Amino acid sequence: VVVPRGEYLCGPVELRSRIRIRLDEGAVVKLLPLGRFPISRNRTPLFGGKWLEDVALVGRGRIDGQGAPWWPHYKDKSFHRPVIFGVSYSKRVLVEGVTLENSPMFHIACTGMEDVTVRGVTVRAPPSHAAKPGDAVSHNTDACDVSGRRILIEDCDISTGDDNYTTSGHTEDVLIRNCRFGSGHGLSMGSYQRGFIRNFTVENCSFDGTETAIRIKCDRDRGGETRGIVYRDITMRNVEIPILVYGAYNAKTPYRSLWNAVGDVLASYPAAPVTETTPRYSDILFTNITAVATGKKSRAGLVWGLPEAHVKALRMENVKITSNRPLLFVNVDDPKLVDVEVRNEKGEVLPVETAFSEKE
Repeated sequence: VVVPRGEYLCGPVELRSRIRIRLDEGAVVKLLPLGRFPISRNRTPLFGGKWLEDVALVGRGRIDGQGAPWWPHYKDKSFHRPVIFGVSYSKRVLVEGVTLENSPMFHIACTGMEDVTVRGVTVRAPPSHAAKPGDAVSHNTDACDVSGRRILIEDCDISTGDDNYTTSGHTEDVLIRNCRFGSGHGLSMGSYQRGFIRNFTVENCSFDGTETAIRIKCDRDRGGETRGIVYRDITMRNVEIPILVYGAYNAKTPYRSLWNAVGDVLASYPAAPVTETTPRYSDILFTNITAVATGKKSRAGLVWGLPEAHVKALRMENVKITSNRPLLFVNVDDPKLVDVEVRNEKGEVLPVETAFSEKE
């Protein structure tokens, strides 16, 4: 199916197997505006389907979600916003070359997939916080939410108002490489996981202006095992927190303010019984990472394991971070640190801080 140069208003398109949609250069597909686009509890996608095989959305055209009128309703759980590309339980799906912008909610949302490639895609939406009064803001405009097996994300350019990438549980064999991330909440896992995440590699990526660059987030009601995670050859500038790993996503004060939290406070977080949804982190490698953390709410990093499920087999090699707050490990068992250095803006070395919950 070829969409030639021109501008088109479009309602929901239900995809079928063995369909390839090509947007030619100069083609602009706009989602029908609020009030005209049919919505449902399932976040009706502009392009979507289930149980498909061999589906592609490619080309050099643009899809505009016209999301601005939808974004102010983000706190209303009864107000269901559509996504641009939503496919689930499908095999061999390709999104390549297109520009996706201003989705009412997520831009790409794929669940329970096998063999997904997102290549050379540009995603744009305003950040979630205005730099100055009058600036547009977007909410929950995740760029690329893909879970499943054998996932490749490469050569993408992403700036948005929520997660630049995220995934949920039952996900393995993921490679993210050669991507540029701007505004957004980070290259994330979670928070809704409910299952394993394993064999997940991020390499040769850059972050500029991202709130949290590397972010693994979860909580006791939605977790699982996360292991075999590699981040390598990564540069970051103008980020608030370069590295954030924690399993208490819904924690309340005094555990909520992670950018200035101290070890003794986080270590006092109450323990709970281990269940199948307890977040469990192990075998995580950070190597060849350079970062500059800026802003009032910045810190070098935080890795915070739960009292009942410490982080295990964490290794950092050749990690250089500039930040005025140190790197903090809470409930991290025997981390291996090789050539790890945190310096403040004055060039002074900040020690890595550690804390542990008391055993009951």
